[in-house]
Amino acid sequence: MKFASRTRLFALAAAVLGLCSSVSQAAVVTLSQDNSSATFHTEAADGGTLGLNNWTVDGTNHMWQQWFWHRTGSQTREWPVDGTGPLAHVSTTSLDLDGDAADDFLIAKYRDGETSITPETFSIEMRYLLTGGSAGSNNSDIVEVIRIQNHGNEPMDFHLFQYVDFDLNDSFGDDKLVLSGSPVNTATQSDPINIIGETVVTPPPQRWQAAFSGVISARLGDDDIDNLDMSVGPIVGDATWAFQWDFAGGFRIPANGVAIISKDKNIRPGEGGIVPEPSTIALAGMGLIGLLAVSRRRRKA
Repeated sequence: MKFASRTRLFALAAAVLGLCSSVSQAAVVTLSQDNSSATFHTEAADGGTLGLNNWTVDGTNHMWQQWFWHRTGSQTREWPVDGTGPLAHVSTTSLDLDGDAADDFLIAKYRDGETSITPETFSIEMRYLLTGGSAGSNNSDIVEVIRIQNHGNEPMDFHLFQYVDFDLNDSFGDDKLVLSGSPVNTATQSDPINIIGETVVTPPPQRWQAAFSGVISARLGDDDIDNLDMSVGPIVGDATWAFQWDFAGGFRIPANGVAIISKDKNIRPGEGGIVPEPSTIALAGMGLIGLLAVSRRRRKA
């Protein structure tokens, strides 16, 4: 697994240098790498479950839904990042970083204008890198970077929510979820066969919540302002969780400034599985941040 992680970092470096072997664009995208595939529906018009709604490893799906909601200081409710409400879906692009004729990297872009819903002007980009393990290993990894840019001339109060609903081994009856860390930055969900772990590399969320399916999604989908309740579990059964980042008060996103969140998800077998080293996760996140920087330079060129 260490070798695979280092190989993928070389692939990231190749992408930074402009050596990607293919580019494709669609609102529904499936990434593939070795024993793994991940399918994304990046706008409401797709008709499927929004966001990452299938993560198949060695022929078994473990994911029901993972995606994002947001709220700015002027808004009175949370909105999904899906091309509705204040956001327009700009593009979803997938790339083949390792040259195996299968896309393994995704960029989804959204842009807000000064609408009647919100006076703020901002954009959001989600970037995902899928790394599969060898056949039969039950190992898979997704690195994520979220980039939020304030295009306005004043600091912006912004709140981002990530919602996650894993059903390990395509079922949920025997799943167990616990949130941990000081501050809380890790979610661990397990069943008798597999473990999924998510670690927020930087910055840690300000709020979090573990709950049974339907509780958090209902709060994010209602018509008022909600904040996560700081519960950490354990939840046994159809478990879900969410993280909340608050760029508010003295931590608002500066005028024409950028906030970046980086994190990693890993599926592995049982209690004896291989946990990704924190330094490897951090390096992967830094690699994607470097790729973001290069993308900005290209747009300016």
